[in-house]
Amino acid sequence: CPGDIVILIPKRSAAERYIEKHAHRGIRAVLDSKDDVLKTPEACEILAVLRAMLAATDRRVVNAARATRIFGRTLHEIRGDEQAGVRDRALLEEALSRWEDIIKNSALELERQTALANKARVLIELRRDDQAREILAKVVNEHLAEDKAKLLGVIESDAKNKTQSESK
Repeated sequence: CPGDIVILIPKRSAAERYIEKHAHRGIRAVLDSKDDVLKTPEACEILAVLRAMLAATDRRVVNAARATRIFGRTLHEIRGDEQAGVRDRALLEEALSRWEDIIKNSALELERQTALANKARVLIELRRDDQAREILAKVVNEHLAEDKAKLLGVIESDAKNKTQSESK
């Protein structure tokens, strides 16, 4: 997510002190050696960006990276700019196709789940909320629960706004 940072600390004792010092501010930390940082949703998004860097001339790969949260545009920002929306639509269609490729070729289940969530995000941006709901029903990884809830919230908000607009 934009605003997230990673601090690698070489010694566990120093990491424990850091966690104690910053926990009261709500700063989360991963310390348990059982946690594999490469299996987080963020790592899967970083992978999409790295793939785009390696294949910068492949628009589909680059567009899939642009559709991640790393680039910092929220769904509301994307939807609020109608001119950008027209330009983004073609890019999002390509990103949707790319996420499907990633889903089919994922070696890790978390990578597949993250790709499903990102595919749902793109479907929401394209206003294909029913398809997005179907995809989100397949996202069951606990690490993606917060993202899934936010995406479902966007769908519900859009449905509510549409209903209010139609009733006027």
